[in-house]
Amino acid sequence: MGTALEGIRVLDPSFYEAGPSCAESLAWLGAEVIKIEAPTGEPARYGFSEKSGVDSVFFCLMNLNKKSVTLNLKSPRGREMFQALAKTADVVIENLGPGAMERLGLGHDALAKINPRIITASVKRFGSEGPYANYKSFEMIAQAMDGVMSLTGSPDGPPTRIESGIGDTATGLHAAIGILGAIVQRGVTGVGQPVEVAQQDVVVNLTRIHFRDHWLGVSPFRAKGTVRRMPRRRISIAAVRSVRTTTSSSTSRIRRCGRGWSASSTIRISRIRASQTAPTGWRDATNWRRSSKVGRPSATSTR
Repeated sequence: MGTALEGIRVLDPSFYEAGPSCAESLAWLGAEVIKIEAPTGEPARYGFSEKSGVDSVFFCLMNLNKKSVTLNLKSPRGREMFQALAKTADVVIENLGPGAMERLGLGHDALAKINPRIITASVKRFGSEGPYANYKSFEMIAQAMDGVMSLTGSPDGPPTRIESGIGDTATGLHAAIGILGAIVQRGVTGVGQPVEVAQQDVVVNLTRIHFRDHWLGVSPFRAKGTVRRMPRRRISIAAVRSVRTTTSSSTSRIRRCGRGWSASSTIRISRIRASQTAPTGWRDATNWRRSSKVGRPSATSTR
């Protein structure tokens, strides 16, 4: 039995994390991914190397299951070779600086003239439109500007980033989803299309469950282990009854224990009466009432 993307050829001139993780995801699904590097190599290959002259672990983790060629896209000959590859390719993935592919004559419109079935995926910080379209970004900038750092850390400490690549790798995964949709649509229309993913949109999307806190006027900053409610607007009784203040996720409520620090995996359910009817899916009402007591989540309550 063949793989899901068998027969799909992907050109990957991207670098660092967001673009390469997108291409790598397609490679794991069976696509033929050809990584295209400058003659000096992708910056992450040696720039993050743990040993001189050896590919960095970071580079290897982002570029598994790919073929690789070197092309100088700044030279006429290099661009001609890229265009020749594009004639037989299905997808091009890039996360170069804003407008870089267009200035090289390798943007979607130019490639579509060579290959009308081509799908081009562009991963950018703020997208191609708006007042910040020309700005570049990395993981920590995305987390700072898009609200992640307002949800982590201690009340009296500085803004804190999380180590997971929700700005870079998650953007690559969103781009992969868009590419898969474009491949399906191409099967109907017979033509490719551009796919654009903005890092800002992705990070905001991943933190969207906290929009509720903003709507209810709940501050993300915690003082003395409690959630501080900020006056923002009048809240209907129905809204309060449906949410009942806030829940605290384990990643932002790390507590000191006897042998160090511990992050409980249990989400506390606050201010729910023990007599409340158990939600659909809970195994029995007794465990639900037991887990509903503030500060006493039941270890046996599962969904």
